[in-house]
Amino acid sequence: MDKVVVHVERDSEYVGVTIHWRGGFTSRHEVVRPVRSYEQLRDLDKLMDRIAALRDEGHTTAEIADALNREGFSPPRRRRGFFPDLVRQLMVRRGLARSEAHTERLSPHEWWLPSLAEAIPVTVGKLANWARRGWVRSRRTPEQHLWILWADEAELTRLRKLAASSHRGVVKYPAELTTPKRLGHG
Repeated sequence: MDKVVVHVERDSEYVGVTIHWRGGFTSRHEVVRPVRSYEQLRDLDKLMDRIAALRDEGHTTAEIADALNREGFSPPRRRRGFFPDLVRQLMVRRGLARSEAHTERLSPHEWWLPSLAEAIPVTVGKLANWARRGWVRSRRTPEQHLWILWADEAELTRLRKLAASSHRGVVKYPAELTTPKRLGHG
């Protein structure tokens, strides 16, 4: 072996490894490393969509955890696989807990996270990320910490434009796409 080149992506648990062998042969490999947060997982949107799909099919958190482990998903620190309490925490943090279980009344132009994600359309994981970044006007319910997002027709248009320009590798967006409308202004 002549040399090994390692390429670490900051926002991914995957690391590219290139081995340069004597004689000119080169092999490429991908290894998985622990990362600190769910936001660093390359397949976070896919993970959250899978959790939402399994929940919508009526599976318990234990069954969801088992399915995620079987399907090769891993939590960020990779110590052990998914377990029911971790799935439950993820569902609550991401606004995927069943909204019907909460009696919170929505004001005009307010949406539960999954409903607004469907209307845009984007994944619930991506929309929750936008809410955390302040790109969508939002609030959390007091007890279950479910996301309630605000979007009138103008905001829906802006969010759809943001979704259309949002794809892997894009790190900067125009301010007009990431700045929510101020309430009380047209």
